[in-house]
Amino acid sequence: MEGGSPPDDTMPLRNVIAATVFLTLGLVYGYLTSELPDRQIRELPGPGLFPTMVTALIVVFSIGLLIKGLIGLKALGRFPRLEPIQVKAVAMLAWVWLFVTVIPDVGFLFAAIPFFAGLMWLCDSRKTWMLAAGSVLIPLVCYHLFREVFRIMLPGAPWM
Repeated sequence: MEGGSPPDDTMPLRNVIAATVFLTLGLVYGYLTSELPDRQIRELPGPGLFPTMVTALIVVFSIGLLIKGLIGLKALGRFPRLEPIQVKAVAMLAWVWLFVTVIPDVGFLFAAIPFFAGLMWLCDSRKTWMLAAGSVLIPLVCYHLFREVFRIMLPGAPWM
């Protein structure tokens, strides 16, 4: 390639990962907006038209990206090696998903302390005092900010 960077052999894998994420988000969005009420006016589209169109576009483009990525992986003939930064990005997404899933069961503060500790560790903050202080202070400041300043109640622990 003249004047450019060398070709990236991880691009097909990145396309597959991105397509999977977008396809999942599109299907979840479609499911969440599928129960919108209908209008009573005839021959006019209801409020569900726009979310249906957005869902259809996200799904169609995601499937196209998935096919492109799978064809690229097949043409490559081998599975590309992931860089450590890509593994960290996937680990961070999984960690955020786990945090959001656990909040209703244990409350914001009890879920946020290990979440911030893990996030700081994944971002290469290895000092013990920094992990301990940050993982406790950041959730406390966020909890106070949302509760007292913004007057937004964050989920508390069900047993309290």
